Amino acid sequence: MPLRSEETEPEAVQGMKSRDKHFLAAADHGAKQATKRPAAANLAAMVAGRIDAMLGSGELAPGQRLMESEISRMLGVGRMPVREALRILAGDGVVEIIPNLGARIRTMNAQQVADMFKVLMGMMFVALEAFPFVEDREGAVKRLEERRDEIIRNVREQDDVGTVCAAMQYQLELIKISNNEFLMASFKHIHSQFYARQVVKYLPHSRIKKIGQAYDKITSCLAQMKLQPVRNHWRKNLRENAAFLERKSE
Repeated sequence: MPLRSEETEPEAVQGMKSRDKHFLAAADHGAKQATKRPAAANLAAMVAGRIDAMLGSGELAPGQRLMESEISRMLGVGRMPVREALRILAGDGVVEIIPNLGARIRTMNAQQVADMFKVLMGMMFVALEAFPFVEDREGAVKRLEERRDEIIRNVREQDDVGTVCAAMQYQLELIKISNNEFLMASFKHIHSQFYARQVVKYLPHSRIKKIGQAYDKITSCLAQMKLQPVRNHWRKNLRENAAFLERKSE
C-alpha cells in the first residue's frame, strides 16, 4: 500500500500540521525575543548607571537637559537603551521627562533632601533590628569597617560628594547584612551619586566632614553590640542635618 502524500491527507490533518508549524515558528520567535530582552534590559541598566556616575563626577548637574542623541554618542550605544535608561531613572526620581521638551536631571529642594534624610534614618533603624541575629557578626563588622574607612578617606580628601556616597554605601552594606529583602529592594532605587550631588548643594563642608566622625563611632558601637548608642549617633547626625535643611528651605 503506497504511503499517503501530504496532498492526499485529509484537510483536517493538513490544517493541524499547518497550525503546528505556525505555533512552532511563533514559539521560536518568542524564545529569541526572550533571549534578547535580558540583554536589552542589562544595557539600559548600564546606561542608567553611567548617567548616575556622570552626576557624581560633575559631568552632569541637577537641572541639566539630557539629549538622547548626545548620550547615545557619548556612551556608544543606540538610542533605544538610552530611552529605556531615562525611563528607569524617571521612575527612580532622578530624571524628569517633560512632554515635547525631553528629559532633564531632577532638582531637589532643601525640604526634599531633609525628607530623604528622615527616610534613610528609618531604614537604618529597621536594619539595626536584625544585627543581633547575624550569624557571621565578625565578618559583618569587618565589611562595615571597610566602608567606614572609605568615608574617612573621602573626608580627608575633602571630597564632599565622595563622602556622602560612601556613607550611603555604608548604609547599603548594613541593609545587606540585615538580609531584609524589602529594604534591599527599596535601596536599589536610591541613586547615591544623584542624591549626594543634591546633598552637597545645601549642606556646607563643615557639616559633611562630621559624617566621618559619626560613622567611626557607629562602627565602634556595632563592633561592641551597643545598638542604642548607634541609634543615638544616627539620630543626632541625620536629624541635625535634616533640621538644618528645613531651616534653609524656610
